[in-house]
Amino acid sequence: MGLDSLSFIGGPVHIIGNDSLISLIGLNSISHISGLQISSNNSLINLQGLNNVIQLQGMGTTISNNLSLVSLLGLDNVASIEFTLNLSDNPNLSNLDHLIGLQSINGSLFVSNNTLLSNLTGLNNVAGFNGGLNIIDNPLLSTCEAQFICEYLSVTPEIANIQNNALGCNNVPQVQIACGIPVTCPGILTFNSQAEIDSFPSTYPGCSIITGELTISGPDITNLDSLVQIDSITQGLSIGSNPLLESLIGLIELKYLGGGLDIVNNARLGNLIGLDSLSFIGGPVHIIGNDSLISLIGLNSISHISGLQISSNNSLINLQGLNNVIQLQGMGTTISNNLSLVSLLGLDNVASIEFTLNLSDNPNLSNLDHLIGLQSINGSLYISGNSLMSSLTGLLGVTSINGGIYIINNDALLSLSGLDSLSYNSITDLHIQNSGNLSICDVASICNYLAIPANPATISGNAVGCASRLQVEEECGN
Repeated sequence: MGLDSLSFIGGPVHIIGNDSLISLIGLNSISHISGLQISSNNSLINLQGLNNVIQLQGMGTTISNNLSLVSLLGLDNVASIEFTLNLSDNPNLSNLDHLIGLQSINGSLFVSNNTLLSNLTGLNNVAGFNGGLNIIDNPLLSTCEAQFICEYLSVTPEIANIQNNALGCNNVPQVQIACGIPVTCPGILTFNSQAEIDSFPSTYPGCSIITGELTISGPDITNLDSLVQIDSITQGLSIGSNPLLESLIGLIELKYLGGGLDIVNNARLGNLIGLDSLSFIGGPVHIIGNDSLISLIGLNSISHISGLQISSNNSLINLQGLNNVIQLQGMGTTISNNLSLVSLLGLDNVASIEFTLNLSDNPNLSNLDHLIGLQSINGSLYISGNSLMSSLTGLLGVTSINGGIYIINNDALLSLSGLDSLSYNSITDLHIQNSGNLSICDVASICNYLAIPANPATISGNAVGCASRLQVEEECGN
């Protein structure tokens, strides 16, 4: 009281930190306020006194930290708010019913940390909204589907911040469902814990398409069961550094992967069962450092791979699971440092490899028999450091490589038989080195290549008959 005759205020109004203030009666003659802050008035129970205000202009409206505020009684006639509306940290505010006359907010909305607030129905008449949407940390707030919020979430859901409220308004998808609009799945999505995976169905109910990348990496992740609703990922999938993960069965509905697949450093993962429905991978596949992996079964629906690396999987014995792959494209194929790998079983149907084929440092790989269907390598061929490799005859079907040949440090290799069908014109360089038992190098493709003196070749450290370029040329009768 005492301000009853005041009918015009030309600037903002700040009512802050008045511990005994219980009412705003005295401002009854004011119809327009250019910026309003009502904060930290511990005895204020409502906003009576602002009953004649029809417009809140200026630098926004903030009503916060008023410990006794139970309602917004007094704002019933406000029709528009310019700039931000911030309703925060009012622990006894249970509803916004006295904003029922509000028609527009020309700025952002912040509703946060109001302990007893249960609904936003007081905002049902807002038709104009132009700003960000932030509804967070209201533990009882379960009803948020005001019409303007629904319209906002149907157009720009990705920038809305809705979280840590009650069920029904705990996240954007929950409000979308309440609004009756399609649920928006996340773009880039990362899971760093089992709890995050377990909560995925409730956080993103009905979400089946991840419109970006999915990363799974966490020290306590044991299973992916709660991801069963995902059927498409538009970019890549990375499953890495999950020391307790034993199964991918939760991905059993995944059919499409627009980017690459990385499965790296998952110590307990024994197989790839769970990827059985995956029929398309749009990027390279890297399977690296999975110590318990014994099989690639689970990739059986894939026919084309755009770059493949299978390295340092210490228990992997063969490549079963790739049985339907007919073409290895992209940035080449590397199979290396797999200590238990004894055969390339699984690659039997591969007809062509784009770019490099690198078979290196697989100490128990003795032959290439399961490459018998391979016809062309559009890049270089590296076979090195395979101490038990005794035969290359699995390459008999290859007629061109369009790159160099590098056969180095294969101690058990006796002969280059298997390279016979190669067109010598497709060889651009030749390195045959440090294979101590290799004595037979005079196969047709090598002989024809060496017959042209200008063609580069490094031949050394092999057995007699293949210890130098001169020896091989003599064996060839060049």
